[in-house]
Amino acid sequence: MEKKIQDMGRGEFLELMKTLQVDHLEPKIKSIVEDVMKAERAAFWVPAERHYNEHLQLEKCVKTVEEKEANHEFVSTVRTGIGYAGKITFGAAMVALAGFIGGAIIMAIRAAFAAKGGS
Repeated sequence: MEKKIQDMGRGEFLELMKTLQVDHLEPKIKSIVEDVMKAERAAFWVPAERHYNEHLQLEKCVKTVEEKEANHEFVSTVRTGIGYAGKITFGAAMVALAGFIGGAIIMAIRAAFAAKGGS
């Protein structure tokens, strides 16, 4: 039979929290980070050949240097904006996950104290 949280000592409770962290939370956090990093790289990275071809296309379409620079700056701004959006999304996901974990821990501790106080 498994022990209830309220019956655990400090060391046992900390060991349980460590197990939860290592076995359940870290893999989820790692997965989220990997997904965000893949999206970040996909939004930012442009293969060299494509970048070169885009410059060639711009030279055919754009007549003045000022227009060419404005287009290049616009594309760079869009890529940077996508990067910031990814970072904001990742940050929001981490805050939500931390809130969920914190809430679960607080609920477990409250339940443990309620059970000890109710006995």
